Amino acid sequence: AGEAALKESEERLRFVAERAKVGHWDWDITSGRLECSATCRRLCGIPEEETVSYERFLATVHPDDRIRVEHAVQACLEATRDTDFDVEYRTLRTDGMVGWIHAKGSAVFEHGRAVRMAGIALDVTERKRAEQRLHEASRLAAIACEAGRMGAWHLDVRNNRLTYSDELLALI
Repeated sequence: AGEAALKESEERLRFVAERAKVGHWDWDITSGRLECSATCRRLCGIPEEETVSYERFLATVHPDDRIRVEHAVQACLEATRDTDFDVEYRTLRTDGMVGWIHAKGSAVFEHGRAVRMAGIALDVTERKRAEQRLHEASRLAAIACEAGRMGAWHLDVRNNRLTYSDELLALI
C-alpha cells in the first residue's frame, strides 16, 4: 500500500508540474551529473535521449544571458552555506524560438564545499512577451504625446497623489 501511494503521489506531482510548465533539475556537482525532468528538457530544448551536463545546459542559454547565468551559479556555489539561486534568462530552443525561464534553486554544502545544486525551471515566456508589449506601447504613447505636444496626468486616489508628464508641465 505504501509503494502504491508513493507512486500515485509522484504521478500527481508530475502531472501538476507538467501542466504548470515547471521543470526540475538536480546537479550532482562532484560527479558532474545533471538530471532534468522532461519539462525542464523541453524548456531548454534538450532531447530526452541526450545526456545533460552543465556545459550542455549553458549551450541552451541565450549568448547575451550566458555570463549572467554563470555568475549567478558561481555566486551560489561559492557561498559558505546553503544559499539560493534565482535568475531569469532566455533560452534558445531547438525550434528556433527564444523562450524565457525563471530558475530557482539552492546549493547544498558539505564541509564548506558545494556538492549539489537543485531547483526548478519555470516557463515565463508569456509574461516576458507581455512585458515587452507593454513597454513598447508605453514607448509609443510617450512618442505620440511628445509629437502631438500633449501632456498627461495621473491621479492616484488611494494615496492622494497627482503626477504630470513633462509635456503637460511645459504646456501649463
